[in-house]
Amino acid sequence: MKRKRQMILPLVCVILTGAICAAQTQQPEPTANVISGTLAAIGYPVVGGGTKVTIAGTATAPQASGEAKVEAKAAGTGIELKVAGMPQPTALGAEFLTYALWTVTPDGIRD
Repeated sequence: MKRKRQMILPLVCVILTGAICAAQTQQPEPTANVISGTLAAIGYPVVGGGTKVTIAGTATAPQASGEAKVEAKAAGTGIELKVAGMPQPTALGAEFLTYALWTVTPDGIRD
């Protein structure tokens, strides 16, 4: 009886370890969840004055609109963004909780 217990415990540990490893294996993102598209890159000259960018909706959020005012200076770039008609992020999928604004520098670094 004691021998059976000694053999069962390592077997249970191996099975649990395998189950944990399998649960942590990252699955590829289903293509139905991937939103892709193209967008134009806009350069902002580092001089006086700002640049206005009109923001239009997409197929994912056709009612969205807005405007960005970009002021590029030697000390840094300021962005003032106003948007309207944006759906709640969770309307795009339960895993989406917020929106993020990101920029890409000329050398390709995202902020």
